[in-house]
Amino acid sequence: MVAKFRVFYCRLILTAMSHPTLIRYFIFQETLMKRILNSTALTITAFVLLTTVSVMAIERPFALNAKGVATFNIDGSGNPISADVSSSGTATHLGSTTTVGTINFTPDPANPGRLLTHGTGTMTAANGDTVQLELTEH
Repeated sequence: MVAKFRVFYCRLILTAMSHPTLIRYFIFQETLMKRILNSTALTITAFVLLTTVSVMAIERPFALNAKGVATFNIDGSGNPISADVSSSGTATHLGSTTTVGTINFTPDPANPGRLLTHGTGTMTAANGDTVQLELTEH
């Protein structure tokens, strides 16, 4: 009885597999899976290539020739605590630029006669491109 069932089950599967509609369905599924795998591989390759472009960037020389004004803010003792800076000039890769920023001064705990500086600013090119600046003294 078990042997007859197995033979009948195998004949049923073979008959179903040889049906033209099912054959087209399985070929379609196989083609679809290959397309999905190809598009996934292409997406991963593009992602890897695009993320390594910034790593492969080379250093380029930068020069800035500018003139400007600094307005110092002082505390009650006459010590400078910050400066508002603005300048204009010409920078490599940017052309004509204007720069605005602030520099803060804090006394060095290890050397009271020395001031530590930290500042931020923005350099704006004539076409509107901006470069964020940060000044830190170690």
